[in-house]
Amino acid sequence: MSENKKRKGLSAADKRKIILGIYHSRQEVFNLKEIEAIASKQGVVQQTVKEHNQGLIDDFLVQSDKIGSSNFFWSFPSKAYQDCLTRKDTLKNNILKYETKIFELEKELLIARESRKRNDRQSKVQTTQISYTVFTG
Repeated sequence: MSENKKRKGLSAADKRKIILGIYHSRQEVFNLKEIEAIASKQGVVQQTVKEHNQGLIDDFLVQSDKIGSSNFFWSFPSKAYQDCLTRKDTLKNNILKYETKIFELEKELLIARESRKRNDRQSKVQTTQISYTVFTG
């Protein structure tokens, strides 16, 4: 190949998509050597597969288990979908909780403002009474 036509490497995100795609398309359990071999055939450098696979595990997109002396890895689309639904429900509950908190705080603020207005009026009345007493006194 000439220098102008060199292949550009895959980005980290592309490598992760390829590896995750392998898990989802095959829907099997793999050991590290198997996933390295399959990913390298799809353009991911074999030496980087372990690193990117670990990143997917850290992000809870791939599950792993050690059985005996071997590590096994898997990820199924249904699990990813269920995780998205769970996350969506959690976020909706958080929104509801925070909206309730905002409502309560706005109510407290309104009460505090009303109380302050009453206190200001009482203070003005007292000042006026004192001034009147001093002036007429």
